[in-house]
Amino acid sequence: MNDYPRPVVRLFTQPDLAWTVWNVGLLVLVTIVLKMILVWFSILTPGYLRATVS
Repeated sequence: MNDYPRPVVRLFTQPDLAWTVWNVGLLVLVTIVLKMILVWFSILTPGYLRATVS
């Protein structure tokens, strides 16, 4: 009975496009988070603690 098209659902049920969008978004997000962690670690960590951890 509900045969009307839902564009958002149809967009995200296309596997190629959906996986491409999610993979690119996750890759960018992970890259930014890792870069921020490395920057904060190198700026805020004192030398003795950095030597102990690594």
